[in-house]
Amino acid sequence: AVHYVDLADYTKNWHQTVPVGRDLQLIGGKHFLIGTETGFQERNLSDGSVVKEVTGFAGTLDAHRLHNGNTLLTGVDFHGGKGIVLLELTPQGSAGRQIEFPGTYARLVRESGPDRFLITADTHVFEGDAQGKVLWDATVQGGPAAPHAWEALRLASGDVLVAAGYAASLEIFGADQKLKQTITGGDGVEPYFFADVQVMPGGSFVVANWQGHGVG
Repeated sequence: AVHYVDLADYTKNWHQTVPVGRDLQLIGGKHFLIGTETGFQERNLSDGSVVKEVTGFAGTLDAHRLHNGNTLLTGVDFHGGKGIVLLELTPQGSAGRQIEFPGTYARLVRESGPDRFLITADTHVFEGDAQGKVLWDATVQGGPAAPHAWEALRLASGDVLVAAGYAASLEIFGADQKLKQTITGGDGVEPYFFADVQVMPGGSFVVANWQGHGVG
């Protein structure tokens, strides 16, 4: 489900049941994008109604709008490819370039530069290019053997910020692929699974800390 909460005017609040998916992104024009298991939906920010839907891509794990206006779908052994597959769709919904990387697991993908992508892949995060070459790879340090790292972002400093899933922390890695800093919950916080992360203008972070299935 998606919930919209207007703290200044509760009459603008809404709730919509949506397909299963992992990602949500504001894309401008008062629309937002969500990934589904067969592609993606664009929805209206004012009431959550569907504006556009692309299906036919079973096995989609993530959908993200790129700076060039295309939409990037991610899957494993996906769309006829092998390993971690990135598939770029045009605004008309047709398939464009397809990039493949070794791997059996992926969560979210984010652009890190022109034709470069940061990919969270279970126990590690890596950066790859449009030719399928891995340029940088770091291992998530905390938590159990399979932290299911969720999201990675390139910071203005050039370091890579990782929401480290069951490691219950944010981990910051340098260009040398080594861990530089770990940030977790403070007093009164019980971190469990650090998922989506947003970098705020002042340099602080907002984190979605999932508390597990069935928790009230």
